[in-house]
Amino acid sequence: MSILLVGACLSAALGLGGLAACGSQNNGAGGSNDGGTADATMTDGQGAEAAAPPDSGTPDAVTDAGGHEGGADADAGSRDAGPPDAGPPDAGPCTGVLCNGQCLPDCRSCTGAPLLCGLTGACVSTCAGCQDAGATAMPIECFACDSNHQNPIGTCQPADAGSYCLSGDYLGQYQGGSGYQCGCNEAGACPGATQVCIPLGNYNAEFCLTCGEATIGPIQGAPCKDGGTCQAAQAICQ
Repeated sequence: MSILLVGACLSAALGLGGLAACGSQNNGAGGSNDGGTADATMTDGQGAEAAAPPDSGTPDAVTDAGGHEGGADADAGSRDAGPPDAGPPDAGPCTGVLCNGQCLPDCRSCTGAPLLCGLTGACVSTCAGCQDAGATAMPIECFACDSNHQNPIGTCQPADAGSYCLSGDYLGQYQGGSGYQCGCNEAGACPGATQVCIPLGNYNAEFCLTCGEATIGPIQGAPCKDGGTCQAAQAICQ
């Protein structure tokens, strides 16, 4: 081996070229095949580290389109669509009275049921079955009118001579304000079935009073609207 050839090999070993290249140079044509095999092996090894596996972009793209991209679109569509229609809001609880299931301000316009049974908040035709929260009967049918002695408001009250309306005191009984007896010219014009139409004091007029109500008028034996006569001591018409 010449001195120049040895120098070239040393240079290659120190980083100026590969050892396989030096061998190729040394072995001539046969060495070139060996060196090519070695180079190919190294190249394949380096390629395996640097290159990716067979292109899987298309399957990934399909997955993305069906899974992620499609899911995102579906989610966006769902958001755009909004929640299912819940329909109109509930009307809420009745703050007035119930007339055959319908909410009204009071029982004046409740046909056939002009009396309020306070415990139930319902308009009734008769107070016979009405009770208060303590199970005390509220059988007396009372009606208070406005200052013109019109527009009666009916309520069920206890059979108590000290309470409205058998006491004859109508204070605070018309929508929280002063109440008055309703005007009449006969018992049939009174709002309550157990009411009579009698003159009061020096008034040149007649008014509706519930049978048994405290009064200075001739209430005992007076005809009631329901066709009976007033038995004032029992507060009943028969």
